[in-house]
Amino acid sequence: MNYFKDTPVEVIVSIAKGLDMKSLCNLIMSSKEFKSLCDTNDVWKYHYLRTIQSKWKITDDSVHIGGGNRWRMKYLYEFNDGFGKNSMVESHQTPESYRIQSVDRMIWDFRKNVKFIKELGCDPYVCYPHSYPPYNRPDFIICNGCMRQQMVEITNAGFVYDKPLDMDGDEYRADIYTKWKEYNKSKGISNVCQDPTHYDMYTLEIPSSCRNFKNYKKVVVKKLLTARRTNSAEKKYKKFVQNSKYKIHNQKIKLKIEQGELNVYKRYVEKEQEKTKRLKDAVDCM
Repeated sequence: MNYFKDTPVEVIVSIAKGLDMKSLCNLIMSSKEFKSLCDTNDVWKYHYLRTIQSKWKITDDSVHIGGGNRWRMKYLYEFNDGFGKNSMVESHQTPESYRIQSVDRMIWDFRKNVKFIKELGCDPYVCYPHSYPPYNRPDFIICNGCMRQQMVEITNAGFVYDKPLDMDGDEYRADIYTKWKEYNKSKGISNVCQDPTHYDMYTLEIPSSCRNFKNYKKVVVKKLLTARRTNSAEKKYKKFVQNSKYKIHNQKIKLKIEQGELNVYKRYVEKEQEKTKRLKDAVDCM
């Protein structure tokens, strides 16, 4: 049974945009139908923009969806209580969920009186500390969360401290988050997380240097080729090949030396055997 016949084209295109390059190419080559739907300039433009997402600009309206809190996404809904009163409700349930439950109030109505408004994203992630080193030290907390993008600035600011043994982990994270937010605010930065790859790409501001191309697929492939030429893994394996060749060369030299010594020892054995033979012949003649 072909389940894709009943799948809307928008859903298939959305799936294609969420794939990595290798999976996208495999999907395109799997059938003519997928090639016609997914091998388009619009899909390749999306993947091109993903390759330069780190250069995009974060705005006040950018939605944070990455980091360690991506499983705690929030969505905004409009709830009607059935008596003509509407209220805005924040929920962790997706629009596809069976029921919509409020974050701060137990309001849910099995979706019949709930209207989806927009995605709110998730809070920037502060790494959960442990009670023993090095997992309770500032450098570990900074490097393993959304603060990584501002690692140097936050380290110099010094507001991240060792978690006290008697302090609750959630309390510690909340305190660090508050200090982080205040620090960014003092620098004129409204958003807490400064990693563009943690935001919904559609809510970021495209850099002015970004150009429109007629063939985005060709541009993406060229970028992959450029990355391949400077591939560190290839350089590493080439070094392994050179080391192996050097070892083989040394082993060949050693083998040649051993072969020469073997020939010398064989001649010594032959000489000794000849002496033994002569003595034996002499005994037989007596």
